Amino acid sequence: MKRLSVILLCVLLSLAIQTTVYAQSHKLADQYWNKAQKLKKQGRYLKAAQMYAKSAEAEKNSPNPRLSDLSTEN
Repeated sequence: MKRLSVILLCVLLSLAIQTTVYAQSHKLADQYWNKAQKLKKQGRYLKAAQMYAKSAEAEKNSPNPRLSDLSTEN
């Protein structure tokens, strides 16, 4: 019984950590995206492009990337 409790605790802890990492990586990508949007509105296109690239990189590096955000429509 004690062994089962330890295993269950480990599984729950692992899920909690994964959820936190998932949320943080998406939050970082969103922060870069919002910064890029502001820079674009200011006419600072080179810096905006750099922020868009950082946003895409953060999204790609996340444990579960939002693929629709990484693609473009033709």
